[in-house]
Amino acid sequence: MSEDWTEKYRPDGLSRIIGNPKAVSDLRGWAASWNSGTPDKRAAVLMGSPGVGKTSAAIALANEMGWDLVEMNASDQRTGDAIRSVALKGANFNTFSDSGSYLDVKEGGRKLIVLDEADNLFGREDRGALPAISELIRSAKQPVILIVNDFYELSRKSDAIKSGTLQITFMRPRSTEIVKALGTIAKSENISVSEEALSTIA
Repeated sequence: MSEDWTEKYRPDGLSRIIGNPKAVSDLRGWAASWNSGTPDKRAAVLMGSPGVGKTSAAIALANEMGWDLVEMNASDQRTGDAIRSVALKGANFNTFSDSGSYLDVKEGGRKLIVLDEADNLFGREDRGALPAISELIRSAKQPVILIVNDFYELSRKSDAIKSGTLQITFMRPRSTEIVKALGTIAKSENISVSEEALSTIA
């Protein structure tokens, strides 16, 4: 089976996120604020339409900062108990290394807690998820990122999400930026492709 290029060429650092320089700058600034202790905004919300690079940016940030990654996505059970067990527990304890030794946050022991598709929490599957996320935002001792397509729908149901988070908007990259990224991938794979074809794909 051929390698999945979406993973092979997923940005490994924020400098490789295309089309969103302000979002990248804001995300870096928020991450840096954790170097001085727990900031006022313990959680950041990455918002924007599907496919613009929100999840890739969160993973790239963890790589860049040397943080461990604790991720809950759409395939995970989204109950209050599940969020408290995974995300809240992860956000309130420091990290242990692979060998089992304790790592203080000052020694690079930070963890980034990522709740992907956090706006998909409502209806019969909710069962306490929203209060658990509000608790997470208020009490986390580790950085938290919520990834959403529709921030309004989520924020209108929780004041903690509306006022207690740093909101960062991701825009769809321009086609010229996509063409450049596709050209880099084609070159890496030794594939000859015309500029017209790349433009059509973009």
